Amino acid sequence: MDDAALQRLMMDDALGALEPDTRALLGEYLKDRPALKADHAQWQRLTAAATQAIPASVPETLPEFPRRRLQWSRFHRAARLTFSAAAMVLIGVGVGLRVSKPSNSTAVATNIPSPLAVNMPHPAPASADAAATFGVPDFWSTQRLLASALSANRQPRPQWQWIDAYSALHSGGPR
Repeated sequence: MDDAALQRLMMDDALGALEPDTRALLGEYLKDRPALKADHAQWQRLTAAATQAIPASVPETLPEFPRRRLQWSRFHRAARLTFSAAAMVLIGVGVGLRVSKPSNSTAVATNIPSPLAVNMPHPAPASADAAATFGVPDFWSTQRLLASALSANRQPRPQWQWIDAYSALHSGGPR
């Protein structure tokens, strides 16, 4: 038996952690070796002194686990997630409705000159022929931009038609 294993066995015996049959074998091994028997006695005195110096303490009881608080926090987290998702949907719907509304504003021609054209003469009132002729003295004027926008030939935008597969098969495709 090597010295490290023997030292571990003597410490375990001094602490009372050895099985009875292992303790009997250690006693028989130490009977013929007086130097090791003295080391074993020294380990036992050391553990006895340590046990007297540090009394065994009773473990403190822990407070009860806060199950209700944990359940409330789970509910609170789920509620926050639900409300934030609902807010995102409402904001998206509001922005979508706002963007998809056709503009009901009417164009109003103003005689206020552009800040860049302070010293230039005022252009003629906005009309279709003024937009066609780009000889307007103030190129960046609001009147010219407004007239060109009003005279632009706008094409209707394509619109989506949402249909299900059944009506697409029975009606011959999208209408």
